[in-house]
Amino acid sequence: MPRPLPLRALGALRWRTREGLRHLRDRLATVAHDLGMHGRPRVTRGRLAPGRRMAVCLVFAAHGVPGSQLLALEHLTAAGYAAVVVSNLPLAAPDRDALAARAWRVVERANFGYDFGGYREGIRQVAPLLAGLDRLVLLNDSVWYPVPVEGADWLAAAEATGADFVGAVANDFAPPFPLEDWRGVGWRHDPAAPGFHYCSFALSLGPDVLRDPGFTAFWRRLALTGNKHDTVRRGEVGLTRWALERGHSHAATLDMAGFDRAVATLPEARLRAVLSDLVIPEEPPLRALKAEVIARDDGSAAWRAEAEAFLRAAVVRTGAAFALPAFALAEGRWPFLKKSPLRLDGESAAISQRLAAGLGGPMGAAIRAEAAAIAAAAGHLSRRG
Repeated sequence: MPRPLPLRALGALRWRTREGLRHLRDRLATVAHDLGMHGRPRVTRGRLAPGRRMAVCLVFAAHGVPGSQLLALEHLTAAGYAAVVVSNLPLAAPDRDALAARAWRVVERANFGYDFGGYREGIRQVAPLLAGLDRLVLLNDSVWYPVPVEGADWLAAAEATGADFVGAVANDFAPPFPLEDWRGVGWRHDPAAPGFHYCSFALSLGPDVLRDPGFTAFWRRLALTGNKHDTVRRGEVGLTRWALERGHSHAATLDMAGFDRAVATLPEARLRAVLSDLVIPEEPPLRALKAEVIARDDGSAAWRAEAEAFLRAAVVRTGAAFALPAFALAEGRWPFLKKSPLRLDGESAAISQRLAAGLGGPMGAAIRAEAAAIAAAAGHLSRRG
């Protein structure tokens, strides 16, 4: 039963007051950070010259810069992008040198503000160049990129959308639903929804965004924080909302608006494979439901309808970037693979490693080795399937 209106109004007032105080605290912390409270960033000049296409690449190399990161920078260079690499940790000298050989600038900064703190620093570096850029790409190392998928060229695909604010994929924070009601969850992917946002691990920004004075103002005013939830809300969601409210055209290269229709057209064997490879890294009850749905497979039309409904509900709840690597790689020609599932859950680690096993070339070999190391460190033994 809804609370009476006066109580709801009082609750909203309390929330706004608490949020205002938190925001003020974090704004002051950000000013202190900019004044050197955490030390000044160390900037190393790289070998590359700046061009009309630039990238800000965030790394968090707690165990040294992995080979996949160097291959990613070489891929960007070959595509005509010069990178600013921002490390949220100090770098060992060999790593610094290896990055500088493949970048325009290498910046080492304190780990404050998560990925948006790093992006903010990178954008400060390229700010004098923004007016002359054709494209600016933001990438972080929470994913492997570029995963070698035949026919995939994300940089070109992002520009081919014709939009000025392009993500690899979008999420729509749908209203929460009781897990037992999953069969009734409809598919929703609505840019007007308050939580709709383009995932920040890969963004491609065009000239209308870069020349908008509000773009640099957004980063200047961003209140950095050590709270991950607030970073997502102010940074990831906030940047998307800024772009949409300013009227910039927007798109995702993995368009989830028609996901329900795409699932409905999958051949039965492919539907089973997508369901089997569904990654649910952080919600054991939802993983248990997945196993129950798979166990009920009798080949009937009723089971197929149930499987499609479960896929829709699981993706709404988990997010496409995590949940759908098999679908995205094959159907979407989508060259990204999330790393964190290898740490978070044994089943998710096994699925990720199985997908990595089929990847070719130097990047495929690097991904397999790094995936095995992440899973082993988390205590998830490799399982073949």
